[in-house]
Amino acid sequence: MELTRYQAECDFENLKELTYDSDWEDKSFDEYDYIYPFTNDRIKSIFNNLDVTGGLLTVTGSGDHALNGILHGATRIVSFDINKLAKYFSELKRIAILTLEYDEFIEFYRIDRSLKIPNHNIFVKDISKPLYYKVCSNLDFANARFFELLIEFLFNTGRSNFSYRQFNPLENEYIDPFKYYELKEKIQSVLIEYIDSDIITLDKKLNDDKYSAIVFSNILNYFSLGELKGFYKMVQSTYSKKLSEDGIIQLGIGSKKQKDCMFKGSYRLNPKFIYFHKDYVL
Repeated sequence: MELTRYQAECDFENLKELTYDSDWEDKSFDEYDYIYPFTNDRIKSIFNNLDVTGGLLTVTGSGDHALNGILHGATRIVSFDINKLAKYFSELKRIAILTLEYDEFIEFYRIDRSLKIPNHNIFVKDISKPLYYKVCSNLDFANARFFELLIEFLFNTGRSNFSYRQFNPLENEYIDPFKYYELKEKIQSVLIEYIDSDIITLDKKLNDDKYSAIVFSNILNYFSLGELKGFYKMVQSTYSKKLSEDGIIQLGIGSKKQKDCMFKGSYRLNPKFIYFHKDYVL
C-alpha cells in the first residue's frame, strides 16, 4: 500500500513523543519506537552465507539489511518492521545513497571511520542543511513531508535528537567507497516494499511470493526460552513455505539459550548464527 501524506503526518506526531525520553532499557519494540540509524548486526557474516538473488525478505531496522542484500545481488526485497518509523529512515538512507557522493554521505551521517564501534546520534541540530534538503528533494511526497516536519521540529524546539539505540555503520560493506559506488549503481533498479508488521502476523500480509533468503536479524533475542520452541514451529509451519528451493532463513545469533532449544532444522553455516533450511524437520 502506497504511503500517504496523512499517514506520514500521523507517524510524525507519534515520533515527537520519543524525543522526550533518552533512556532505553526495555528490549521490546512498539509500533512507534527509537530507530537504529545503522545496523548493530555482524551483517557481513550473515550475507556471506546467503543467496539473495531469488528474493529477500528481511527486517527493516536501519535499512542496512536491504542495502547489503542489494550489494549481494538482491533485486526483489520485502522489508518488514513492527516499528512504523523504521521505513522512513530506511528510505531516507536509500535515497541518500542515490543522491550523494561518498564524502557527502559520510558527512551527512557524521560517520567517523576511525572508530571501531561508533555510537552516536544522527539528526542533531548541526546536521548539514544543504545535504539534508538535497536528499529530501528526491524523496517521494509522503516521505519528504515526514522529514520536513522532523527537521522543522528539531530546529524549532531545541531538541537535539531522538535516536538512542547503539549501532555500527562500519559493519556495512557500502562504507567502503568502492562498494558505495557499486551500491549506488545497483540500487537504481531495486525497489524495496515496506510492510508495518511484527513477526507473528507478517505472513498474513505477504503474498504468495517465495524467497531464496529470509533474514530475521537478531529476532531470537526477543523471545524467552519458553517461547523459542513455539517460534521454531512457526518458522517450520509458516515461513519455510515462503522459501524457494534451497532457500535459507537466518533466524538469529546463536546464543547458548537458543542452542539449548535447538531443533533439527537448524542449518549451521556459521557458528555465530542460526540458519534454517526447509528440508530439515523439527
